[in-house]
Amino acid sequence: MCVDFQSQIVCSRALFESTTELFPVTTSWCWRFLYYFLSFWIGLYMLSGKPWFWETKYCWIEHPLQHVGSDVYWYYMIELGYYWSLILSMSIDTRRKDFVQMVMHHILTIALMLVSYSTNWIRCGSLIICIHDAVDWLLEGAKLANYCKHKKLSNGLFVVFAVMWLLTRILILPFRLLRSGIFESITFIGVYPVYYVFLTLIGMLQALNVFWFYLILRMVFFYIVKGTVEKDARSETEPDSGSEDESVDSLQVNGGIPEDSGAPLLGLPDSNHCP
Repeated sequence: MCVDFQSQIVCSRALFESTTELFPVTTSWCWRFLYYFLSFWIGLYMLSGKPWFWETKYCWIEHPLQHVGSDVYWYYMIELGYYWSLILSMSIDTRRKDFVQMVMHHILTIALMLVSYSTNWIRCGSLIICIHDAVDWLLEGAKLANYCKHKKLSNGLFVVFAVMWLLTRILILPFRLLRSGIFESITFIGVYPVYYVFLTLIGMLQALNVFWFYLILRMVFFYIVKGTVEKDARSETEPDSGSEDESVDSLQVNGGIPEDSGAPLLGLPDSNHCP
């Protein structure tokens, strides 16, 4: 507790400077949380009324003469624009350890959307988008709760995030959608060149999902065994200042994919308070 006027000024200045440094980071988190939250729940509501949401065979029936409604069209265009913005913003962001994987992910996502839209595989593509959006808002919410020092809420959101990642990207995506693209599509539309292109792209995207799930499991393992998450592994191009904003940014996401960072994700580190 600060006992005199001078120490109060020092404490207030230190608090203001540390908070100001985090403004750009928290602004980014808030924007991404809002986008992913609205994108997922609006997309889920829209797609739940479509027959291909419940039975994947309708992704291929009547192809390529399937009608594209305005709701699905704008869903696609907004998502495509968002991923283009991520590509552009990465040129000015700090490079993390998995920068290459992040670039690959965004390029694969944009390529998948362009290929699926141009060949009218939009029904399957819209389901893939919704599946990937399902976990992103949870992680952004966990980071915001972590910043606000609501550790229990941050812990809970991260656990739900890890479980949802397993259910959506590790189970539903390959065993339902990828399986439908491999087998059901042949039954209704046969095999043509774009078949191999689409499945190659989604296969590469799934490999990245498995890679990031491994990182998630590693972080969970270190927390369960050691009570903390392994030290943040940053790229050599990032300065190691040890500042609070680095610890807060322990789980960095661009387009819904977590980077390999291991700073404490279950609460902010204790700052230096006045005696």
